[in-house]
Amino acid sequence: MLAPAVKSLAKTTRVCTYDRAGTGRSDPPPDRARTVDDLADDLHTLLDAAEVSGPYLLVGSSSGGFDVYHYAGRFPDEVAGIVMDDVPAPKADMPATEVPAWDSPDNPEHMDYVLFEHQLAVDRLPIPAIPVTVLWATHGQSPSQEEQALWLKGSSKPVSIAVESGHDIMGGNPAAVADAIADMLASLRG
Repeated sequence: MLAPAVKSLAKTTRVCTYDRAGTGRSDPPPDRARTVDDLADDLHTLLDAAEVSGPYLLVGSSSGGFDVYHYAGRFPDEVAGIVMDDVPAPKADMPATEVPAWDSPDNPEHMDYVLFEHQLAVDRLPIPAIPVTVLWATHGQSPSQEEQALWLKGSSKPVSIAVESGHDIMGGNPAAVADAIADMLASLRG
């Protein structure tokens, strides 16, 4: 089921959504631990196979924000802008006890979350000088503008917006997400 924000945007612009490997209707992931590089490569392969040409405005919610930010670092010529929806700051030293192991039934994507978080906290790729909008939930995982500021580094047009919501802004305040995406699209189209 598409989020209301996605449905409203699809009326005026091309919108593509997907399920990551191991989730929704996607194929299962390879039988090995996966990293944020794997997720960026999966999205790159998907967009190429679907013949969806860039540059893209990427939108990521929660840990999906890690994916789109890393995608912009890996494929800088393909990304025109990023909107991030309550993306927590990554933890450099996340205890393995806080996350399921890559081969756990509770981890359908086979993500190595400890490595995933460490890489984004310590070895985060720089993004190109593109517009980045960060929506942060006042009652979310990172309820402060200071904590969200790390995602704005390197942006040519950094925007930080506090949204009255819990962590799931897309579900709790879809209009705020749709408005941020529409504003970014208008800015990109000039």
